[in-house]
Amino acid sequence: MLDYLGMLHIRSVDLIGPTLAVLSSLIGVPPKCVAGVIHKTDDRYFHRIEAMEYFVEHDDGRGCDDLSGADIVLLGVSRTSKTPLSMYLAYQGYKVANVPLAHGMEPPKSIYEVDPMRLFGLISTVDVISEIRDSRLGDDYARAVAGSYAEPESVRSELAEARALMKRLGCFVVRTDGKAIEESAAEIIAHLEEIQEARARRAARRAQQK
Repeated sequence: MLDYLGMLHIRSVDLIGPTLAVLSSLIGVPPKCVAGVIHKTDDRYFHRIEAMEYFVEHDDGRGCDDLSGADIVLLGVSRTSKTPLSMYLAYQGYKVANVPLAHGMEPPKSIYEVDPMRLFGLISTVDVISEIRDSRLGDDYARAVAGSYAEPESVRSELAEARALMKRLGCFVVRTDGKAIEESAAEIIAHLEEIQEARARRAARRAQQK
C-alpha cells in the first residue's frame, strides 16, 4: 500500500505496520492482513443482531404479553438499570425482555409463565433510586406532574412490593447499585449458566438410570 501511495506521489505514514510487527513477534502469530476480518457476518453476528432486535421489541414492557422467546427477563422498578443492562446482554447474544414494576400496577400475567431460571429481579437502594429519579425530573412542572415519584417513601413502598413479587416468582435478585453494567450482567450470566449446567447434569443422571 505504501509503495502504491508513493507511486501516486502521496505522502503517507505507516501507523499500524510497526505496531502489528511488535505484537506479531510477541505472540508468535502473523497478521492476517485481511480488511474487515473482525466484522465477519457469521452465525454469531446474525444471532447478535436477532438478540438486539428482540431487546428493542421487548424494552420497558413492550411485547410483554408473550415472553416465551426470551432467554432472560428482567424485572424492576424504575431506575434500576433495566434498559442499559438489557442492551448489554443483548449485545452478548441473549434475547432479553425487561418489565417495569410500578406501585398499583399489576405485572403482566406472562411473567408467571416464564421459567424462574430466566427471571431476574433488579434491586437498588431507596437513596440511589430517589436521587436518580429526582435528577431526571428537571423543572417544577415535571415535579408537579410526577407527584411522589421521587419521594423516598414512595420508592420504599415500590421496592417492598417488587421484592414480594420477586419472592413469589422465585427469581434470582441482583443488586445494581454501585455496580457497572458489566458486573451485573456477569452475575446474571453466571447464575443462568450455573442453573443450566445443574439441570443438564440431572437430566444426564436420569437418562443413565433408565
